[in-house]
Amino acid sequence: MRRLLLVVVIGLAAAMEIAWGNTVVVSADPPSPVFNMGDVFSVELFADLPDPIIGWGFDVFYDTSSVSLNSFVAGPLWFPVSNPSDANEVGGLAFPTPVGGPDVLLGTLSFTALKTGSITLDLAYDPNDPTQGFALLDGEFDPSNLRIESASTVPEPRDLIWLVAMGLVAIGAAHQVRRQRKPTQFGQ
Repeated sequence: MRRLLLVVVIGLAAAMEIAWGNTVVVSADPPSPVFNMGDVFSVELFADLPDPIIGWGFDVFYDTSSVSLNSFVAGPLWFPVSNPSDANEVGGLAFPTPVGGPDVLLGTLSFTALKTGSITLDLAYDPNDPTQGFALLDGEFDPSNLRIESASTVPEPRDLIWLVAMGLVAIGAAHQVRRQRKPTQFGQ
């Protein structure tokens, strides 16, 4: 029984690694800029793209009482895209060649400080918005480390795998405890 439980847990861990393996990781440099009132400063957005993508888009949220967004300039591998109805949205298209790899510059945000302080950018996407996410060649989207804006949340496959794995571990542990407490009869 222990071997079976161990095999199941290892198998589920491997499946979770595969599910997490193709996650786009987006980062900001600097991650939390510090500024004085009146400063103009830039924040670069980078992504590790495990699979080549043809386009990307997401929203950038920040403290509007501390800074004002001056502009967004897409990285050199992207054609900039914008959404007039969503001032916080940034994005880019790769044409005709998809883009992938580590530390890909998505673009640069320019801000003006309205007061002295620091900010942390909140990067998020709405999976129900076809202009947001990281579009693959086949029309699917790569998962990312960005916050999901959507009000309705559907568990991702990796989350379901994790829940199943924890349930199986709990069942196995309960079985072991019950088996150890079972009185033994001598002579049988």
